[in-house]
Amino acid sequence: MLPTRPMETTLRHVRARPPRNIKIPVTYSLEFALRKCIDTFSQTGANFRQRGSRPVCDETRTSIPFRAVRRHLSQSRILCGPAAPSLIPQRRGSNMPHSAHSPRRARRVSGWRALAVVPALALLAVGCSQGSDDTASASGKGTSLKSGLGSTAKDRKVTFLLPQDPGDPFWTTIAQGAKDAAQLLNLKLNMQTSSGDQSKYNDLIGSAVADKPAALAVVLDDPNKYTENVCAAQKAGIPVMSYNITQEGKVGACTLGFVGQDFEEVGYLLGKRLLAEHPDIGKGDTVLTPVEFPDQVYAVQRHAGVKRALDEAGAKTDILGTGIEDSAALDKITQYLLGHKKTAAIVPLGGTPHRNVVKAMDDSGVKVPVVGFDLAPQIVTGIESGAIDAAADQQGYVQGFQTVMELGLKLDFGLSPASINSGGSGLVDKSNVGIAKELAGKVR
Repeated sequence: MLPTRPMETTLRHVRARPPRNIKIPVTYSLEFALRKCIDTFSQTGANFRQRGSRPVCDETRTSIPFRAVRRHLSQSRILCGPAAPSLIPQRRGSNMPHSAHSPRRARRVSGWRALAVVPALALLAVGCSQGSDDTASASGKGTSLKSGLGSTAKDRKVTFLLPQDPGDPFWTTIAQGAKDAAQLLNLKLNMQTSSGDQSKYNDLIGSAVADKPAALAVVLDDPNKYTENVCAAQKAGIPVMSYNITQEGKVGACTLGFVGQDFEEVGYLLGKRLLAEHPDIGKGDTVLTPVEFPDQVYAVQRHAGVKRALDEAGAKTDILGTGIEDSAALDKITQYLLGHKKTAAIVPLGGTPHRNVVKAMDDSGVKVPVVGFDLAPQIVTGIESGAIDAAADQQGYVQGFQTVMELGLKLDFGLSPASINSGGSGLVDKSNVGIAKELAGKVR
């Protein structure tokens, strides 16, 4: 095996002048340097240059000792399997993979011979890749595996419809997940948004059917509005996946699978967490449950879960519609708290009210316990400060990523898409908010 620990190598550097010892600090392990140079050369063939009697990899800025290169090339049977040919001449009558020259002779290697190692490295890389069954070959757009994933289907256009603008923190993570999966699978992603307009969203679905993409991803936030167009896509042979919000009934039957959160179960989990943290909340107390659109299925199901938990303690809920504009949501929550100062707690059922709740409490002077749905930088800050006890992250990145991945598997292999619970059973609180903070607004 190649050495993996950093080392400092002393070499005798011989050119047209008297020999002298040169110490070369190697900040990368030799294995890393060799592999990096192999990868770079096999992809571009242009990142090597000659320094004295050693090839130098510009990518790692590492001068590679020629003797070490020869030694490790001679071990190609270990690196590439038993069928790989040795790239170094072996001493006659010996089982050891030595050079035909003496060690001292090996130190005095002219520039052209050192540079000749470069194509040998490239050959080694090719030999290794050809000897492996699971090696991926990179392309300009993504990855094409030997199994055919990423290349089998000729039509690779996927239409991904967002109901809200991707500038919203939550929808940004969904969009990023979809883009990443599309890049991995060489899919041409056509992403469009209706900016919160359901009629426009339905029109986008209809336009997608006329455009005949290879696959379609939609959010079904209404049980009836999109049925005709979604089922028309199915009849046209376009695979349809729903994500984030789905429906049962006729429109649900026209989709192949769903990637999203189990809203009611996570709502119950949050309600139980609130009661565990604040056992004084009980009979007769009112818990505010603000949400963007109270009548949409996600709001109904999340509220049902929270209410089920609070019913066990005798507390009741009060729903407040906030819309998706931050300024409007902040104003509505602030005004509610000013008029209901005996509110026992707040459980925001959506990301918009959740990321504005701490500011609303500051502005109104009403401080109460908070647990809620979704993550955003403001929510992470609230958890760190202790203003928010816990948040249920439905992992929007997973929703975008897995939706596109399922469609890609369907296109390349004909595999039936699976329904996936995108998470939320593990809550984000002070004990684990660190990783969420690093990724907030990006993939969390």
